[in-house]
Amino acid sequence: TAWDGGRPDEPWLMPDLDYAAPEVVLGSEYGTGGPASDVFALAALAYEVLATDRSTSGGARFAQHGASTLTYGQWLRNLPGSLPSLAQALPAEIRSVWTQILAPQVAARASLVAFVASPAFTSTAVKAVRYVDHILEKSNSSKASFFKGLAGMINTLPIRILELRVCPVLVRELREPLMVPFLLPNLAVLAPKISKTLVYATVLPGLSKHALPLATPPAVPLVLLQQLSMWLDLVPD
Repeated sequence: TAWDGGRPDEPWLMPDLDYAAPEVVLGSEYGTGGPASDVFALAALAYEVLATDRSTSGGARFAQHGASTLTYGQWLRNLPGSLPSLAQALPAEIRSVWTQILAPQVAARASLVAFVASPAFTSTAVKAVRYVDHILEKSNSSKASFFKGLAGMINTLPIRILELRVCPVLVRELREPLMVPFLLPNLAVLAPKISKTLVYATVLPGLSKHALPLATPPAVPLVLLQQLSMWLDLVPD
């Protein structure tokens, strides 16, 4: 069923035109609504999350139609020609499949499988975040191997991911004495990149409680002593 703007009393029943697929708004001439319609909406949302153009106060916007199907129709006619320039604001690995997902005709649209199989979602950094999300399932030997390589990946991850996903896991893993020698180099790379408030509230207490009391292995107190000036610099004023 095409978009119906005649339900102002129940707006939650109608899709947001800024993210809606053509077949949802304009009807079956573009194909049958279904999973492909959701993938189109996902691509629109992905642009606003991933685009580097943050020049406006609201961040990057894929489209702004309000409730006007007329505006939507005009935008859709120009969409194929505007996609290449819009895609330039996205990570290079995702541009090709992103433009394919936004094909106006359902039959020509790339699938969700193709989207998540793109290099943007199979990179080493993404795999690292997925590992962190499932770290409770991993053995100590697996975690030790992962932590040895994590420091080199921290610089590739957004600050928000570091603060919300990586930092809590590293601090929690300090409770395992065997992991502490592998965690200290990662925390040393991570701490200067996240907020001083977070370092003071979570990282430093974790080190004080779980790492400082350790006498073995001898490398732990030695490493902490070498890092002391850095940690003192990260204490908020």
